[in-house]
Amino acid sequence: MKRLILPALAGLCLASPGAAQEFHLQRGPEVRDAVISALGITDARLHPDDEGPDVSGHLPGGTLVELDFHRDGEFEEIEAPGSLAPVAEIAAVVPQAVRVLPQWPADGSFKKFEIERDKIELEGRDAAGRWFKAEFDPRGLLLEWKYD
Repeated sequence: MKRLILPALAGLCLASPGAAQEFHLQRGPEVRDAVISALGITDARLHPDDEGPDVSGHLPGGTLVELDFHRDGEFEEIEAPGSLAPVAEIAAVVPQAVRVLPQWPADGSFKKFEIERDKIELEGRDAAGRWFKAEFDPRGLLLEWKYD
């Protein structure tokens, strides 16, 4: 009996929902809806043309954001046009390995967040109000940090 239960429990642990936050590794039309939901975007408007953002709407704190996706449905970026949004409001789409880094500016604000399979870029202000541009490896490594 013990031999059957332990492998089953291990399988459940491996299938935990934590991997669902790795939107940069997912493709398909359902990714758009999952990202909108994870971010808590209200009044989401879809823009089906090839110009401008694919989706626009407001984060829970009220900041207008624009989201872009690659043609295959892969999540690409969030931008706060004309303003800054709290970094904490995009935590749901940031890989856990990056969110837990001491350099991740969880208490800062962002202008643009771009995610690719091998790199995450974040532009904004840190908690002290300094403009920065940072690059992270999605597996949890700071690649570059520059202040403007």
